[in-house]
Amino acid sequence: MSFVDKIKQFSKKFSSRISYIRGDKGVLESRYNDLKNKHPNDVSGKISRIAQIGIIDLSWFLFCLGKFGTKDLHTVLLNNSLIDKWTENKKNIKIGDKNSAFKKFFQKLQKTNPKISATMQLWMVYALMTLSVVAGGKIISHKDNIKDSVKEWNQNRKAEAAKRGTFFEYKEFLQPITPWLIAQLIAAEGVHLENGLHTPYQDSNGIWTIGFGCTCLKDGTHVTQNTPPLTNEEAYDLARWHLEENETYFILYCYSVADKSLTVRNTGEAFALSSIIYNSGTNLIEDKNDMDHKERFTLLRSLYNEYGDAISDSLVLDVFEKHPIQNKVSFGKSWMDSHDKQDMAKAIGGYMGDGAGMHWRRWLEAGLITGDIEPQDLLNCPIEGMYDFYVYIGGKKQGKYALWEETDSGLKPKKSTYAAFKEWLKRPLYLDVKNDVLTVINRKTVSEFLPDYVLEECLTGCCEIGKKQKTHKQQETVEKKTYTIGYEDYYAAAIENYHQGNYEQAISILENLVASNPNNALLHNDLALMYNKIGEYNKAIEHAQKIVRQIGDKSQYGAAQYNAGVAYEKLGNLESALKNYKLALLNGNTVASGAIERVTKEMEKQKNKVVAFNNATQKLQNKKDLAKILSKFSNNNKNMA
Repeated sequence: MSFVDKIKQFSKKFSSRISYIRGDKGVLESRYNDLKNKHPNDVSGKISRIAQIGIIDLSWFLFCLGKFGTKDLHTVLLNNSLIDKWTENKKNIKIGDKNSAFKKFFQKLQKTNPKISATMQLWMVYALMTLSVVAGGKIISHKDNIKDSVKEWNQNRKAEAAKRGTFFEYKEFLQPITPWLIAQLIAAEGVHLENGLHTPYQDSNGIWTIGFGCTCLKDGTHVTQNTPPLTNEEAYDLARWHLEENETYFILYCYSVADKSLTVRNTGEAFALSSIIYNSGTNLIEDKNDMDHKERFTLLRSLYNEYGDAISDSLVLDVFEKHPIQNKVSFGKSWMDSHDKQDMAKAIGGYMGDGAGMHWRRWLEAGLITGDIEPQDLLNCPIEGMYDFYVYIGGKKQGKYALWEETDSGLKPKKSTYAAFKEWLKRPLYLDVKNDVLTVINRKTVSEFLPDYVLEECLTGCCEIGKKQKTHKQQETVEKKTYTIGYEDYYAAAIENYHQGNYEQAISILENLVASNPNNALLHNDLALMYNKIGEYNKAIEHAQKIVRQIGDKSQYGAAQYNAGVAYEKLGNLESALKNYKLALLNGNTVASGAIERVTKEMEKQKNKVVAFNNATQKLQNKKDLAKILSKFSNNNKNMA
């Protein structure tokens, strides 16, 4: 067989395989129509059609290249009219005199090698087609995920915009120091464990306590000797809830709004000020008997209970303008007027009383303000270690003077004691005062009682003011579980019924739980959700309002206001629905952003309908008035005639 015959035979095989892959024009058209009917006529649908049709032409090229390219590269170009057309075009390229030197060179190169240039151009087209198909396939396969991601991004963006200039924003700024405050509780209060679980115990005043110094649970009930034991994560979350739902951060926020210079400067200062306020409220800042102080914080607490984290800077400023700061006490003066670290450290020394706990607590807070102690140091402290160090340094004999010294301007912390504390942490020692014997402390350290995800963030520098906190699924599960201590099984049964669509049964279980635990915000929120499911909207509103107006659990405000918004929307009260959705968003419920958009559009539609109706009514009235005028005018003309 001659070379020419081999080429002809090769060409026939090549053509037959191309026909098999490409099909005739009718096949392609029917394929396109099938795809058009299958995919929606939106952006993602069009991309899907283009990608799948492109595969037909692309597969032809890849087939030829893979099957024949290794033997004879020119085979790929057989029967390709596009290459021939482009080759002719490149032969006839006109090189302009005004073109740049590079453009002239490139045009000459194509004109000299038209076939190669056309081939390279085709390969570039197929390369782009390959990328388009891959990208289209990715978009198609992840279309729902992409939509969800875009939706979530929009919700988060709106939530970020909504919380600017509110307590929510400031609370997020301070929340990273919560682990340090809990670390201090562990170092001071210690723990009471049985079989690795935190069990109830009586503190020095005989009050039943559990975990890290908590005396009541999230449902409002006091801890008793019968309170079920807690895991380490549950003990941490209960302490976190107490710290963040108390007014500690809120008081700091109010002062920072009233005077921008009072915004905390670093993590240590934020920790120290939070510790002072958590322990003594505003007593170290203003005269507690001052009427402006009393009335101001009465109003602020009332607003806080109404709005939750959504309370705004403007509302706080209005209250401070009506009731300005009048009588600052010693620490308040040093903080607000000089804002000098050393002055603040000295001023805090005047508020210790006779209790040993205050001696080292105020010493610790002073060291955090001056930077002599860093919050991270507490991670290495053994449980109950702060009191152990106080005794070790001579607290039993010298009292406060073991850590403080007298000056003309009052007490100030001994600088040397901070260095001694850091050395002691490397090898903690217990002093038996009676026998004057030192022994090494082998108890666990504070870090061993922080949940793994919290400890990891503290060790990687995330527990610093202003740092964005991560969301952990484990954390979310524990947060919900600590609302149902003692009746987890009943609650789990209610939720299981809810997921199976047995709403009436789920509601029955939850109503029984609420009867025994009337201040459990989570139970009321779940009931509001479920009553919305069965169309009992007024009951849903009743349970949601119970949280905001009576219980006051700020961590549940976002869900409560969202559930109330759903109920109001279903009842047709769009103004109340919009108000609640906005409050829900400002209290951290990002899902509410979509509801706000929906209700706003519906209100606009209704407004337009009302305007159109009023315009139509007015036109009709105008026509009637005109008819009366014309009728009167006609009658007058008749009379004149």
